[in-house]
Amino acid sequence: MQGVRTVTVIALALSLLIAGCFGDEDVAMTFNGNELGAMPVAQEFVLVDSTNTSFDSRDIDADLIIFTFVFTRCRDVCLAQTESMKWLLDNLDENDSARVQILSISLDPWHDSVSTMADFASSKDADWPHLTSPDAGNMSKQRYFDLESVWGAYGVSLETAPAEDGEDDFVIVHNQPIVLVDSQHRKRVSWDNAEFVPELFLEDVQTLLDDAGAE
Repeated sequence: MQGVRTVTVIALALSLLIAGCFGDEDVAMTFNGNELGAMPVAQEFVLVDSTNTSFDSRDIDADLIIFTFVFTRCRDVCLAQTESMKWLLDNLDENDSARVQILSISLDPWHDSVSTMADFASSKDADWPHLTSPDAGNMSKQRYFDLESVWGAYGVSLETAPAEDGEDDFVIVHNQPIVLVDSQHRKRVSWDNAEFVPELFLEDVQTLLDDAGAE
């Protein structure tokens, strides 16, 4: 009987040790946004930034990438989204904010040339890449397939409609998802801009940063 008790105690100790070593991996992360459970690999792309420099998504080295979608003629939601990203960086500690890469990708390549995107980023004090197509700004061009493939991959739906105010030739009608991509370039969480709550979004960002730091 003594031998049986000894084996039982050893087995119990081993089970506790194993739980201690591997238990954290079994704890599922929870998110406030829409968790993309399959963790699909992020779409690769090559666009240009506001300095007219080629920007290849495969070169991004960050613990977290935040995809946002804007257009420079926007008078409301895009501006609010830009301010929310600035708020996010201000409310992360300095080390964590340096681990985040925000991207703002144009929804209006017919107007959003490189120089227009540069002016927009500068006027909003938004110090992160603002990306568009290399030949953006060409009103006669019907399709921008490089941007369309990115829109489709990140859940953007977009169409144009006649402008009613007479100030623009057309308006962009679109949704505006914000997508969080982890350090392994996997899509993890998507936020619908209509449901965006900065404090809850910050929690999701911190969760993914903490997870990357634990790897």
